Amino acid sequence: MASMLVWYLAPLVPGFDSYLARSLLILALVIIWAGSNSAISWVRRRRENTLVQGLTADAGAGAGGPTDRDVRAATAEEVARLRERVRAALRRLRKGRRRGYLYEQPWYVLIGPPGSGKTTALLSSGLNFPADQLDGEAMPVGGVGGTRLCDWWFADEAVLIDTAGRYTTQDSDKAVDRAGWEGFLDLLRRTRKRQPVNGAIVVVSLTDIAAADPVARAAHARTVRRRVTELSDRLRLRVPVYMMFSKADQLAGFNEYFDDLDAEGR
Repeated sequence: MASMLVWYLAPLVPGFDSYLARSLLILALVIIWAGSNSAISWVRRRRENTLVQGLTADAGAGAGGPTDRDVRAATAEEVARLRERVRAALRRLRKGRRRGYLYEQPWYVLIGPPGSGKTTALLSSGLNFPADQLDGEAMPVGGVGGTRLCDWWFADEAVLIDTAGRYTTQDSDKAVDRAGWEGFLDLLRRTRKRQPVNGAIVVVSLTDIAAADPVARAAHARTVRRRVTELSDRLRLRVPVYMMFSKADQLAGFNEYFDDLDAEGR
């Protein structure tokens, strides 16, 4: 369309009435257009490479410089797996979207210990997941059944990142878990610079709280608070924090109390 306009309107401008002049002008416009698109694609690739490289460098540093060879190997493997997960998530997120795809939707990070019900809460959230994520149920980048790294859920309303429960507790392998958690946070900060996340959702299992003694509850509260503080500090942002209490239906008397409510009342 632009070429046709140039071809028919350029003769109105002195010096562009010849076929050669108009052809050269159209060629120049095509070169500028192609160069602009190439530059945009290059910026996108560089942003993704920066994301991955930042994760690799920062996650390795975040482990506190382990000296044991086995620990270093485990940390490197953690970073490699996270890198692949991030690449897959970016490909899914960018597919069919505009240039500002990183900021089209709000991003939320889910934090909570293993078994707290983060993944189940997402599956039961009522969010609208695109058809290409549906296979009987919504499937994130990473899968379900015990999050080992971070699962990326792409709903129409938001991007939700379900982090591994061990990143919260950091009790399975402290060096590796810390490396993954801190590297993941640095990844967010480097990639989505204007606003790494729009909020953090802390998931707390009511059954675990009810079964724990006061000492265990206090220890759990300190651990969660430490992760939230690290989240704000490393992202250099005051992150809104939302509490979600899960597994209420497993408390004694819950089902009987709400049994007479319809779906809307629930």
